[in-house]
Amino acid sequence: MSGYPFDRSFHPGMSRCLLRLAANFRVDNILVPWDELISSDMLLNELAHALSRSGWPSRTFEEIRKELLRLHGRWKKQQHQSVAFLKAAAENTYLWTQDSED
Repeated sequence: MSGYPFDRSFHPGMSRCLLRLAANFRVDNILVPWDELISSDMLLNELAHALSRSGWPSRTFEEIRKELLRLHGRWKKQQHQSVAFLKAAAENTYLWTQDSED
């Protein structure tokens, strides 16, 4: 039995990997802007393939979009935090990526 969720949710390590891949996603050696990435099914499909090549279970581009939007919303909730926290949080995604009661 694998350690991956059966409900197609994202394992915390999978979310970290997805964030890293999305933050560094390039086309023709140019970083793809967030709005362009999140709105393009083709680019999200490429991101899904990159996630799968990183050893994680395959996900559809719709699942990738949903998870990126969830993570983006969680990050926006952190913007009231101190600069020191935000610097630490950028490197330690476990500080803000997990679901919470809020």
